[in-house]
Amino acid sequence: MPKLLPAIILSCVWAVAWGISSEDPIDSLIDQLAHPDPVVRQQASEELLRLGEAAREKLTQAGRSPRPAVASAASSLLARLPWTLPGDSEIVVGVLQNYGLARASERIERLHHLLNQADTVPDAVSACLRVLNTETSSEVAWQVALSGPVSDSPSWREAIHKIDPVRSSGPVTLIAGRFALLTRQPQARQWLLYAMNHAKEQSGDMNAWMIIPFYNLAAQAQLHAQAAEWLEQFQTLARNEGLILQQNNVPEQAQEVQIHHRILWHRFKDADSRQDEPARQKIAQQILESSSDEMEIFLDVLPVLEKTVDQAKVDDYFQKVYDRQKSNLDAKPDEPVHSNDLAWLLARSGRQLQQALILAQRAVEAEPDNPAFLDTLAEVHFRLGQIDQAIALEEKALKILPNDPFMTEQLRRFRNAQKPDNLP
Repeated sequence: MPKLLPAIILSCVWAVAWGISSEDPIDSLIDQLAHPDPVVRQQASEELLRLGEAAREKLTQAGRSPRPAVASAASSLLARLPWTLPGDSEIVVGVLQNYGLARASERIERLHHLLNQADTVPDAVSACLRVLNTETSSEVAWQVALSGPVSDSPSWREAIHKIDPVRSSGPVTLIAGRFALLTRQPQARQWLLYAMNHAKEQSGDMNAWMIIPFYNLAAQAQLHAQAAEWLEQFQTLARNEGLILQQNNVPEQAQEVQIHHRILWHRFKDADSRQDEPARQKIAQQILESSSDEMEIFLDVLPVLEKTVDQAKVDDYFQKVYDRQKSNLDAKPDEPVHSNDLAWLLARSGRQLQQALILAQRAVEAEPDNPAFLDTLAEVHFRLGQIDQAIALEEKALKILPNDPFMTEQLRRFRNAQKPDNLP
């Protein structure tokens, strides 16, 4: 490599002149990225770019340097290096072309797109993993890591463990907690406690609003007992800090009641997951007495209430939830989401099905390719005993949003129904 010799010699001269001692010429060049002389910085940058792939690993490490000038310059150079290899497929080359120069949000989107094609693009996962190992942005790395084959790929798990949570911003540290929760790993609680302690160190004493992201993480992972605990902690801290007052302020009273409803709902869902029937009945009764008007909560507890309380009380509860959804629709009749929501309430509760059909059709006419709206219309047809139409609509929804767990279960449910008498 004769052409490299002058550069190496020059690098050593710069290193000695600046008081740097390094046996590795790439290390010397990286050190010079923070040199006070702009000419030295420029020459070092050009040489690192010329070295290309040989400098990638060191530049990746430098991009995480505690020295801001080095980290910034190294990240900038790393972005300008090619992100593809000679053997990459055409699709991978297309996705990774000029990858490093794209904004963080676009880089995340590109890699998500590549992972979504893993079944048809053999090198999609390996290419994403290669990028993940050299991505200097913790935000990008965590977002992509959570989308990969965490459960069945040791290489992917190893790459995740290399992402430094200490240098991550608060939201990224929370994403680390979400990773642990969604994969049901035993260290889920430890990750969350670590994230909370990290937040305390950054901003002093824990306050109520710090709790909300932890609650959201547990709720997303359907860890309902944990979600209820986080929400109860939020409620206690909020009261202590005066964020929620129980008297003389109607909006805050409403907020307090809503939080209470959510805590009860998570307790109900936890009992449901444990198949604890006495607890399910007790909490469902508490929810009924709490006057909740949230549709999701009502639909979850409805099957229990219909078996355990007077029908008149169930009807009163339904009317309260119905009035809330109807007021949303009346306020914004041109927004199809409100037609869809009311249709969903009617369909899942088995009430006013002809009205539900009109509302669901209206929503689908407004947005024909909205999978959620197609699913609602399918549910209405199913409740009306029109199973073939329900199956066709659900299949269309799954073509738009393949492998969606809820809609996949819906389709299985529809196909298993042999006749209207089997409707739930």
